[in-house]
Amino acid sequence: GDMTAQGVANTLWAAAKLGLDPAHREAALPAVLDRLVVVAGDMNAQNVANALWAAAKLELDPAHREMALPAVLDRLVVVAGDMNAQNVANALWAAAKL
Repeated sequence: GDMTAQGVANTLWAAAKLGLDPAHREAALPAVLDRLVVVAGDMNAQNVANALWAAAKLELDPAHREMALPAVLDRLVVVAGDMNAQNVANALWAAAKL
């Protein structure tokens, strides 16, 4: 089946934590980012925070940022009230980096 919102967020988080080199990022991330756009509306507060943190940590190129982040930022507005302190901290760190 298709990856869920949590699956996409977890995959991006894991890629960022592993510190994938640029060649592997280019091979793996486009499909995940395409799916991110589809599932962003289903993301909860933690998914949004993790996806934003991962996007910043992975240093996505401008084309990927412009493609994937608007949907996540739209969802951020919806789930902001559900964020805990860690979610807020991760989202703010990502905003500063992006």
